[in-house]
Amino acid sequence: LTPGKYDAYIAICLRNIGKCYISQGKYEEALKYCSEALDIQKRVFGEEHPQTKQTMKSISEIQNNSKCHIQ
Repeated sequence: LTPGKYDAYIAICLRNIGKCYISQGKYEEALKYCSEALDIQKRVFGEEHPQTKQTMKSISEIQNNSKCHIQ
């Protein structure tokens, strides 16, 4: 993606798709979408922005949940 005014919206949509996969227990798919969202948000907003931190929280949730289901 090229930087532009719609990147932030795309990142939010990607994170929301990831959160839907989290709720379905599809952690591999969730991680794919949330990671892509995080890459965009770091570039557009920086690491300290609330949107970026929310996506980091979602990725942490994925990692925690996937560990629980593996054990």
